[in-house]
Amino acid sequence: MPEIATKDDRVVVEYQKGSGKKIRRFDLGLDYLGGSFLAFTLVAEEKANGAWRILRAEIDSDDTTADPDDAADDLADVRWHIFSSRERGRKLSPAVAFWEKENLVLAACLSDRYAAQKTPFAEQEKQLEDMPDPEKLLCCWPSRDAWQVARKSA
Repeated sequence: MPEIATKDDRVVVEYQKGSGKKIRRFDLGLDYLGGSFLAFTLVAEEKANGAWRILRAEIDSDDTTADPDDAADDLADVRWHIFSSRERGRKLSPAVAFWEKENLVLAACLSDRYAAQKTPFAEQEKQLEDMPDPEKLLCCWPSRDAWQVARKSA
């Protein structure tokens, strides 16, 4: 289980220790709960075989409007994947967000305890891109009929 700590006024999720290989930092942002924003740096180490090990996520409290401690708890439960953008057929747990940086894809996925089955990243990418704007989504509570009428007029 990842460890969460505060270092130099930053909340840090430590996934694992590095082994001295080449380290790369990815500055990422994510729309978070309640319309807030989470800015963080994902620090990863590239192994000799080209695979990546995620070392830590450092939450940038200056650019983050979400509660850093709550966000750290959620980041601790994410399963990270970094792979070449040519490997879109790779099967992953459901992705909640992804980023493309140079020739790499960074995918934040549900942990295995929440994921029923793995599907190719290319399919998940299309689903995430085709999702409607969250502001146009309506809650069906308390009446599904009222929701249907409102949805038709939106």
